[in-house]
Amino acid sequence: MVVANIIMSHHVSLRVHKASRQTMTGRSDIPFGAQFSPNQVDLRKLLQIIHDHAGDRSAITKAIRNAFFANHAPAQQQKLADNTVLALRAYELLDDQGATPTRLAGELLVSATPPVG
Repeated sequence: MVVANIIMSHHVSLRVHKASRQTMTGRSDIPFGAQFSPNQVDLRKLLQIIHDHAGDRSAITKAIRNAFFANHAPAQQQKLADNTVLALRAYELLDDQGATPTRLAGELLVSATPPVG
């Protein structure tokens, strides 16, 4: 998991640097940053979900909703899952349609999976 965190941190910092901008108040506007909080999702499990349901965005969203947001208010579950898919796209872990994991997502999943034996 350490390798995945390093890779993810490096990639996210590059993406955040490109995507962030200073507002009038001086705050950085980082898109979807909270969606990858350990309080929201388990990154390895999230990467496994997008690989298990590759090619079917609605199945990805439903699996994310069931895995991470089932205990939230019913009205919020779908929105949180949709925002997570948008975050995966923004950080180039899913393609532009939000259905296919990118090569980076595959590399992170391999790095995050403990070796057998």
